[in-house]
Amino acid sequence: MKLDGWCGRCGESFSLTQVVTEGAGGRCPRCGVAFNHDYNAVVTSSVSALLSAYADLHDAAQRLADTAPQLHIDRAGLYQSLDTHLDR
Repeated sequence: MKLDGWCGRCGESFSLTQVVTEGAGGRCPRCGVAFNHDYNAVVTSSVSALLSAYADLHDAAQRLADTAPQLHIDRAGLYQSLDTHLDR
């Protein structure tokens, strides 16, 4: 699974894992600008938590598809709740 992001300053895209695994320290892995100078540690831990939640959601959705094929999830509602926090 790969979850991408992009920098609001340079516009370059990258895998979010680069923010936490390559010593970026809350900085854009492309241009090096901090996403938030005052909260670099929070940015890094939040990206880690998001990646973990993404993996958990992916696994849970796969298990549901495998074990309960007649159970349908309101994807639009799920996406809308995520968009509330991620759309800017």
